[in-house]
Amino acid sequence: MCNCIDRVEKQLTEKMIELNPGCEVLENVEIQNKSFLFERDEIRPYNPVLGRYKVGNKVRKFETSMIYTFCPFCGQKYEPETTEK
Repeated sequence: MCNCIDRVEKQLTEKMIELNPGCEVLENVEIQNKSFLFERDEIRPYNPVLGRYKVGNKVRKFETSMIYTFCPFCGQKYEPETTEK
């Protein structure tokens, strides 16, 4: 089995630290709710991610989400999203 999820979570934790210099990491970033986003009759993977860090005495959340440009299963590139309907 691959270690892709562990590797991406580590990269996101590193990004959280980069964006918040001098912070103390309380929880490494963890991919949450591994699910699919249904959009325009397409199934596209969507993963919210969450981490916690401390700056001074304040505990803060690092929250973002990942929407893939390639299928993580077969590698097929998704078409760019358009705002037109």
